Formats: sequence, C-alpha cells, structure tokens
Amino acid sequence: WKERVGASPVGCTRCPDVAMESAEEVELLTLQEFLDEPLEARVSEQNRPRWSRRLVKAVAAAATISAAVLALRSLRPAATVTSLDGLQEKFEEAKCLCLFDVDRTLTTRQDSVDNCPNSESPRGADGSIPFDYAYGGGPLALSEVGRKLNKTFCSSCYMGIVTAGTASKDGPNEERGIVFARLNASSGGRAGNGSWSHYQADPLISPLVYLCPDPQKADCSKRVVDWWKSKGVDFAPEEVYFFDDHWGNAGEMSKFGYNAREVSCESRDYSIADGIVGDCGARLTEIVREKGIKTCGELQKSGFYDK
Repeated sequence: WKERVGASPVGCTRCPDVAMESAEEVELLTLQEFLDEPLEARVSEQNRPRWSRRLVKAVAAAATISAAVLALRSLRPAATVTSLDGLQEKFEEAKCLCLFDVDRTLTTRQDSVDNCPNSESPRGADGSIPFDYAYGGGPLALSEVGRKLNKTFCSSCYMGIVTAGTASKDGPNEERGIVFARLNASSGGRAGNGSWSHYQADPLISPLVYLCPDPQKADCSKRVVDWWKSKGVDFAPEEVYFFDDHWGNAGEMSKFGYNAREVSCESRDYSIADGIVGDCGARLTEIVREKGIKTCGELQKSGFYDK
C-alpha cells in the first residue's frame, strides 16, 4: 500500500537529503519485497533517500512480526523446543501419580517366570536372586512392567506403592531395594527416598506402603496422596492412577475419584481362590492413562485383549 506524506518537518536542518516534496508518494514494502529488490536499485545515489525510508519501514515490519509472534507464544502453555528443524514443542505434563501393587503386579509367580513373556529374575550385586516371600515364597521374578516401568506413561509421573504384602526384605539387593530402584530410576527420582511405610504408620514416612489390607487400599492410596502433598506436590484426583492384579481392589478407588485398573487379566493363578490374583503380573499394554475404573471382566468384554 502507499502513504501520502507532507513536506519535511519544520526545523529539520540536518536532514536535507531526505526532505520530501509536498504530497510525495512513499511506497511501503513488505519485508520480502524489500529483500527481493535488486541491490543496485537500493544503493544508487538517486534512490538513496527513498531506499533509506524503505529500509526503516522494512525493519519496522520485521519488528512488528517478531512482537506478534512473542505475544502469541506468551499465551501458550510452557513449552521447550525439542527440535530446531521442526520447532517441535513438548508441553509440560500435568502432575500425575501412579500407584502399584507389588505381588503379581510388579512381580511374577515365582515358578512361572519361564512361561511369562518378558518376566525375569533380577540378581543382586553378589549374583544371587533375592527371595520373594509372597504366596509361599520362591526366587523373586519381576513382571514385564516391573522390569520396564520406564516404558510406561508413569515414567512422567510420581510413583508410589500400596501393597497387601511385605515386599519381603529391606536392602539394595533385596526385593524392596530392587523395586524402589526401578520406580525411582523410571520416574526420574520421584518415588520417595527408598524407605517403606507400614500402613498404620502415622504419619507415613514414604510413598511406599506395605501390609495395607485389600479392602483398605483406597484409604492407603489417599494417605500416599496426602504424603506427597505434605512435600509440596498436589495431585488432582483424576490424575491418580492405581494398578493391581487382585480382583475387587480397583473398584475401591472410586471412593476418592481415583482411576484404577486391574492387571494380569490374561494370566491368573487359579491355585489361589479360583484366580483372584494374577500369575505373570502386569503387561506394558495394561498400563494405560485412562480415566475411570477398569476391571478384568469389563476389559475382556470390551475386546481390549483381542487387539
């Protein structure tokens, strides 16, 4: 577009070269038009005054565009550029908490490790396999999820444990130490300090709770949420996710509006109360960031395991 301007300002004694005739037409260029113009046309003596004015206008246009971009970015959620080529942005995840049972969720039935995909018995620093005291006992075996928590969405969340068992013994080479190390490494240090809390401890000393009776797991989970809140980390109820192989425990989480999912649905230990607990433990496909309560029966009926 073009703008009509008047004579040079009164009192401009130092800019005779840029004085303009009355009603002179000044062409305002876009930044791209300015850059595309031949260099000779810009620097000739005849065009120098006009070129100077056009340069100022082009720079002003560029500055306006930059300011608009910055203003738009200020209205968007906090982001970090992860790729300069594509300017891909990763938005900050909402704070979330993943809570896990231990026995037959993060672990596999001790004598089923060879029959369960991606299950494995971890070894301590001395090469020995820790003992798992759950359900009669035997060498500890981690389920697929117990081994690969870092492959789940929970790796971007805080983590905790709510288990009815003891998780066996303390120590870096024992079950408790191994489970904590996996949680802590996968969550980037967001699983507490490695200590474990008896469910009756008041207050809890950590987000890793043991011996919590199955009917009270919702209350124990609420206490873990409160423990994190005491550390300055607050979670909306809809961002708490609980995973347990034991039938019936998931439904209890609706008491506080938490999400819950039964796992190990395809592999059950029918030697215990007609399959009330899992066998191989949780699979990676079962750790889903989905709202609501999902039982094995509902998941199987929906065709989830047919995929």
